[in-house]
Amino acid sequence: MDSQTAMDSTGEGPVTACDRRRTLAAAFPWVISAVLIVAGLGYSARPAISMAEFCDLQPKQLAPRPATGPTHVTTVTVWADARVRTCWLTYMAVAAAPLVTNHAIQVEATPLVMEDTTAWQLMREAAAHGRAPDIVHIDVNALNDFMRAGYLIPLDSCIASHPEFTNIRPDVWRPAIFSGHVWGVPTEADVTALYFNKVALRKLGWSEARIEALPQHIQDGEWTFDDLRATAGEAIAKHIIAPGFGIWPIRAKDAQLYTLYLMGGGRAYDPVAGKPVINQRRLAEAIGLRRAMFRERLTAPFFEGVIGPVWNRNVARRDAFIGGRVLFFLDDATEWGNLLAKLPGASATRFLDELMGVALIPIAKQGQAARAGSFVSFNWFYALTSDTASSGRHHQAEACALLAKMTLPVLNDLHTSVNGSASVMTARSPSVPAARHGYDMGAMIDHAWPMPVQPPITGQTWAAYSGAFLETADHSEADTDSDSVLAGRMVDKLRQSLGDEVIVE
Repeated sequence: MDSQTAMDSTGEGPVTACDRRRTLAAAFPWVISAVLIVAGLGYSARPAISMAEFCDLQPKQLAPRPATGPTHVTTVTVWADARVRTCWLTYMAVAAAPLVTNHAIQVEATPLVMEDTTAWQLMREAAAHGRAPDIVHIDVNALNDFMRAGYLIPLDSCIASHPEFTNIRPDVWRPAIFSGHVWGVPTEADVTALYFNKVALRKLGWSEARIEALPQHIQDGEWTFDDLRATAGEAIAKHIIAPGFGIWPIRAKDAQLYTLYLMGGGRAYDPVAGKPVINQRRLAEAIGLRRAMFRERLTAPFFEGVIGPVWNRNVARRDAFIGGRVLFFLDDATEWGNLLAKLPGASATRFLDELMGVALIPIAKQGQAARAGSFVSFNWFYALTSDTASSGRHHQAEACALLAKMTLPVLNDLHTSVNGSASVMTARSPSVPAARHGYDMGAMIDHAWPMPVQPPITGQTWAAYSGAFLETADHSEADTDSDSVLAGRMVDKLRQSLGDEVIVE
């Protein structure tokens, strides 16, 4: 028998070396996934540092304001979904309380770290039963829903009464305006980012100067997503990166397709009409690009949304990122802060900076306007609850004064410097320590400002809009219909579900 052949296990025929290679190739992703599960479970079991340690909080910063001046001290309650990297969203109110001079207040701050439900659901249930706090921190869709339910008060007079609100950039208020009134105070700007594996690029022969210049080349439109695909393909062909590990997109399938749609120039929202937008041609191009990434084995589809949040968050992404097994991945800029929170020691930033870099997402291809593919959004706001939602406590004046002090750059920039998000202040605070990120996110995102990622629409409308992206992403993996047919089907679905509430381009 030839040394390149052997009988298969049934004894019914020869198994060639080619057969064995095909079998190994088919099994390879699942072998890698099993290895990552074991590694990631160990990684996810490592305790994160405490909220106070990560935020550099000192006990004196958390002490309630002493009752000087007026004898009556009002307790203002604040709820925020505040995990490790967002801890200042809760404690900013406590730090701001001593700065309020026209009211005697103390703050009761509750960081919400939810497991089986969401902070939004908890807040909504509390408001429906008159047990809401005075101040809630919610996203733009919840803001719209809470406003419509009568749980919030408009902030126009509050903002006009306190000059501190002029610290906030004028353009970031727009998503909080509904029915002609302002309903929320913006806290930060979110931006999607491209993380790149410096170690792998060095193995590809990139010089340190070329690696360090990559973010600027992306901002200038000189290095596109086509270049990114080619680089990932080269790294796989040279066995520097395993197949499927070249480009990892944003985690959720709907966000994957949505990001590619925006990156290619598709509009998501018309601020004049106040309606979501879908461009059928740009959508078809995004479907085709996502399919090409799978076809070229740049992306492994089984990593996305298959085994649940523990897999996605702690195994398939963070462990693989820190282990250097992925060449490029897309995520929120704040993921850098999440990674730092998992790494102990003062050298964590230096370690990450040696391993990876952060840039804006490139434009889809040459010929587009020379702007990055990342998109800035203003999705999170503080809001004041109504008497109905808070059992008639009538603390809105005190809560408004507190919110005004929370917009001081010296406090708000503490949150964004830890979180890795971008400041919404007109000027950065010179007294805030340098962010521990190895890059200047505030300077980097100015190039992408201010294209919104998530349209400021009701939660119900957003659910229909993003749900259509999720369904289309699923169909693109299983159906043989063309990109244009799938895009047309999605547009028809949006027309049926949203009617005149969606603009079709």
